Amino acid sequence: MPGVKAYKFKLKTNPAFEQACVFTLDTCRELYNASLQERRDAYQINHVSLNYNSQSAQLPGIKAIRPDVAAVHSQVLQDVLRRSQKAFDNFFAASRQVKNRATQDSRARRSLIRLSILRAVSVSKATNCT
Repeated sequence: MPGVKAYKFKLKTNPAFEQACVFTLDTCRELYNASLQERRDAYQINHVSLNYNSQSAQLPGIKAIRPDVAAVHSQVLQDVLRRSQKAFDNFFAASRQVKNRATQDSRARRSLIRLSILRAVSVSKATNCT
């Protein structure tokens, strides 16, 4: 791709900015872990699957109760929940692939056994004819 330029910037931070970044990161980590735990508990207890829409609808209530979460911008929190949704989607897609692969392997194994039996039968017929 000719004409594509990349710039590298070095942030010159002060302690207050670094503290704000660490605070935001900690809040995002806490929300991510809480969303995963909520999904897991909802399924184990009530056999209900939660998704991004149901969890993001809870964000205004959470922000009203917790001022530390309210200090983080809404789009950042929504992005955390989108990443949580993506992690779940990828996990279950991988488990479906493993299940499909296992089914394909068992089909291949059965066809290989059939092929081996057919070869054994044809070899035994050929040896009996001579």
